[in-house]
Amino acid sequence: ENSIDGAKPGPLGITPDQMTDEIWEYIFCNGPFPSPSPLPQEKADTLKHEFNYFYPMDIRSSAKDLVPNHLTFCLYNHVALFPEDKWPRSMRTNGHLLLNGKKMSKSMGNSLSLREAISKFGADSTRLSLADAGDGVEDANFDEKSANANILRDMVKDEPNLRHGPKNLYHDLVFEQEINDLINITKSHYEATNYKDALKYGFYELQTSRDWYREVTSDAGMHADLVMYWIRVAALLVTPFAPHFTEHIFSTILKSPTSIQLASWPT
Repeated sequence: ENSIDGAKPGPLGITPDQMTDEIWEYIFCNGPFPSPSPLPQEKADTLKHEFNYFYPMDIRSSAKDLVPNHLTFCLYNHVALFPEDKWPRSMRTNGHLLLNGKKMSKSMGNSLSLREAISKFGADSTRLSLADAGDGVEDANFDEKSANANILRDMVKDEPNLRHGPKNLYHDLVFEQEINDLINITKSHYEATNYKDALKYGFYELQTSRDWYREVTSDAGMHADLVMYWIRVAALLVTPFAPHFTEHIFSTILKSPTSIQLASWPT
């Protein structure tokens, strides 16, 4: 602990000489526990539990230029050291980040650190804009105008004239179905780690559907239950990007007694 050469034992009080090849084999490869053993089995089981908890890795994400070296070497190492059930489940590559459509360069004055972005726009708006910047191996673009626009969206308050009673208008049914369709589409993109598309359907398209519903029901008014349903769904779908903002919606607007982090995915 706090010792690069292992001279100071960690919480389990294990010393380097106790970690023999047989102990490593037991922890990493399900080998037999050695007898006699320099290490009590309960301590070895604690280490083994930690390894099995974190392995195999679900996804390894890294830059596209590391495919022929670092990522390939990562695969070779895991194949050489571990059984197949501990090999990485997936690898994902991404491009580099542009700023306002240009390559980041401190010497050119086109540079923005993560800390600066959070200070300038806030954590949630930065995360939304990073998700919107792009997926895949093409270079993504962080647009400061987009970040500013997300701040403005956070500030807009809509106070419609809501309707109560049965949801029997044609547009009520269409709007509800549109919300449900967007839930499923957004989920599929999250599962595929396509965050730009997840944001497109779970944020932008969902707002478009709300705007359409508000326009076509301008005479009759939007239904209160559907509006509250839309707000709940809208918050849940972008929680991975904007947890602070959606927590505010959940507690302040929806009056939920529990955190949005404890809520289930909408179905």
